[in-house]
Amino acid sequence: MKTTLPNTIPRQRGALMGVVLLMMLCTGLFLASWVTMMSTRAIQVSWLESAVQRRLSLENSRLLAWQTAMDHGFDPETDLKGQSSLLLDGAGGGLDTVSGWKDLATYSVLSTSTVTPYNQTGLRPGGSFFIPEKFVRPNISGEVNLDPFTSHLFLKSQCPALSGDLLVVYRKPERYVSNDILDIYRNTAPYRVEGRVVLRHPPSLFARTTSTVSLPMQARSLYIQSHDAAGRYPVTGTSLDGAKLLPSNLPVVPSSSGPQSTTETKLFDGYLNVTKNDSNPQNSLWHLMDADTTVPADKKAPQDVFIADMATTEPWYFKKYRSGENPLVLPPDYPRGYDVDNFKVLYVNLADPDLKYLRVVNTGVNPAMNQIIFVGQTSVNSFEAAGKLPPVTVTIINEGSDYCVNLGFLHENNRRVILAVKDALKESQKGRALNFTWSGDPLQGRELRWRMTFVNEGHDVLLLLHDKNSAYDIRWIGGVMTDWSFRRAVNTGVRTERLLFQTDTTTDATHQAMLPRDAWLESYFLPDQP
Repeated sequence: MKTTLPNTIPRQRGALMGVVLLMMLCTGLFLASWVTMMSTRAIQVSWLESAVQRRLSLENSRLLAWQTAMDHGFDPETDLKGQSSLLLDGAGGGLDTVSGWKDLATYSVLSTSTVTPYNQTGLRPGGSFFIPEKFVRPNISGEVNLDPFTSHLFLKSQCPALSGDLLVVYRKPERYVSNDILDIYRNTAPYRVEGRVVLRHPPSLFARTTSTVSLPMQARSLYIQSHDAAGRYPVTGTSLDGAKLLPSNLPVVPSSSGPQSTTETKLFDGYLNVTKNDSNPQNSLWHLMDADTTVPADKKAPQDVFIADMATTEPWYFKKYRSGENPLVLPPDYPRGYDVDNFKVLYVNLADPDLKYLRVVNTGVNPAMNQIIFVGQTSVNSFEAAGKLPPVTVTIINEGSDYCVNLGFLHENNRRVILAVKDALKESQKGRALNFTWSGDPLQGRELRWRMTFVNEGHDVLLLLHDKNSAYDIRWIGGVMTDWSFRRAVNTGVRTERLLFQTDTTTDATHQAMLPRDAWLESYFLPDQP
């Protein structure tokens, strides 16, 4: 019997061929998809490269605009040519200076703004003097990946005290001994600052053995305007409730009071030079007096010689005291250590409407006065009237080896006073002493109110407060700019309220224009919408 087997071999071969064809189809689809995807990816990378280059060019242009304004906007002697293009290498960015500027009045401009622009996180939000400038995209031919833009530059300036910075501590004078510290925290009684304390150069507060600094004055906030302060120079403050106060985390914004000299501008090094600065007359109180043509020259002449027999009705007058006679404000330890037969006092009557400027210069070994007493107001009516009088600027420059060591403040004062002292003895390598003493009775309550913005360049200032009554407090309405030691005497007690600093909120345009300023830059870089 013969058996016939089924023919299965052709069927198996057909199925195998189907599988192979299906795999070839899938492989072809995968390869086609992969090639398409790689091609698309390559196009995407090409576009991303172009986008990155455009973004880098814009960022480079933004930083170039900022740097150009910082280099040419804060030195009055540095101009910027208009209609010129500044280009980085290759396609890395650039700008056009538009109209540029010449003789830019950064520190003396009188144009103000409170809203445009308003930067609530800026160095000093709110009103300020400002100069608006702008840069735009340069007109570049060829293929350049730089989008159109407008860089708005606002060169702002304002007295720190008017913005709530009631105590600004600048870098110590360069000629002072390097191992001497700028002392605002040792051997001082506490006081209260109802505003912000600003440190421009923390290393000035540190000696070789100093590890940390804790400021004893109570303040609303502490701002350290230095890039290397946090890690290398730790400083803390004291809050208004007595707790530990850490520095604010606001960005460090460079600011400047102007060039220090014609050879070394040192614009952003933190120095203070606004009392008499020949290199920057725009922001020099001495030169601002010269620029005011409404006051005769003889009313602004420097007082460096004692003038006898002056009438006490003058805006200011000299008086000489003999043995057994006392000035209206007693200097420390008087009469011990003083020439009681030849004690010369300069009285300044702040209620006199004819008083606007006063220059005092001590040039030799025999100063024109041993004490300066600022006389305030003795009644409520005169106090209110003084607040409506024009501001008065007083500069005291001590160039000689002998100088006026004590400044006295009699009664209360509501007139806006700008007082600047400068230790200008070139041989001095350490700040010489200068004492403040108050006297008289308050018009109401227990506070002696004094309205004053004080600038200290180089002196070791010690606040002795009231000379007779420890129950009287001092309310200082204004602020302080200092580059050397500023302390409240330890023997004046421990009550923080005995010395209180408060912002002057009733200022006007005339007062603001007479005050020394800090200048800073706020820049707004706006690419054009596509």
